[in-house]
Amino acid sequence: MQGTTADDGLIFHWVFPNLISAEARWLAAYVALSRTPSFALLRCINLGPKIRSLIEQGPPAGIVERFGELFDDKLKTSAAKAATLMQKYGWAAAAKNSVAKSPIEKR
Repeated sequence: MQGTTADDGLIFHWVFPNLISAEARWLAAYVALSRTPSFALLRCINLGPKIRSLIEQGPPAGIVERFGELFDDKLKTSAAKAATLMQKYGWAAAAKNSVAKSPIEKR
């Protein structure tokens, strides 16, 4: 399912193996919740309070760190290019020395 949209809907059984890591459990929840274009197309089986707690606590630190390792340089490069182009075309929103933050960074 990674990277795929379930346009016709998805039935997800919220049962994980006992030995699955916290990171894998959170990623599975993220993937399940982000595959359908609307929640109306998502049917959940065994969605309980433990899953809600898992989702509300946000991504585990390991995922945030790996995301940063993979994408921080690209985010900074993209932000610098965008700022340059905004200044070139006279957009008032152009900020000097703007640096993008990771979109999943806890705020």
